[in-house]
Amino acid sequence: MTNSLKEQIMESYSTKLGSMWHSTIETALVREPLNALKGKVDLIFTSPPYPLKKKKKYGNKTGDDYLQWLIESNAV
Repeated sequence: MTNSLKEQIMESYSTKLGSMWHSTIETALVREPLNALKGKVDLIFTSPPYPLKKKKKYGNKTGDDYLQWLIESNAV
């Protein structure tokens, strides 16, 4: 994923029950339109990154880097 794609928030689809957005969690939590929903969101569902032992092409964090990322992400 290029840097410009990592910084985007894209709505994948929407229904009367809600919507699905595609982004990195770091970008999504601090940018519009999702920042406007702070305190109103019922669920954030995310796939990796979770700690993996082997480095992947998509750039997962490992070890202490993962722990630091997790601490910083929860501070948002």
